[in-house]
Amino acid sequence: MKAFGKEATFEKALVTMGYGLLPLICVKILNVIPWMTPWIPWAMGVYFAWRVLYRAVPRVMKPEHAYALGVFIMAATIATLCTGAACMTRFLAMEGKFAWWDSIVAFVGNLLKISG
Repeated sequence: MKAFGKEATFEKALVTMGYGLLPLICVKILNVIPWMTPWIPWAMGVYFAWRVLYRAVPRVMKPEHAYALGVFIMAATIATLCTGAACMTRFLAMEGKFAWWDSIVAFVGNLLKISG
């Protein structure tokens, strides 16, 4: 059973996700506002990314009509989970929750005799 009209290539998937993640990148400019939590721009970016992916998946990847919604939902879910994990990691690092990581890096640096 073939889910795509002609062929689904890695290039088409990369272009689709590139278009889909562009709103998330553009909305990151709101992170310069000091009182704003990073979750507000992320949520706005996810909303716009889902809207863009809804249009980009059928136009770029050209799946069969029966599979188009599933491809969109998977692309949107992957984009949301990956960018959410990146936002969470950034937020925790800004809060100083990764202090243990500094000691690991220093230990490995001492083992490798890296001066810094």
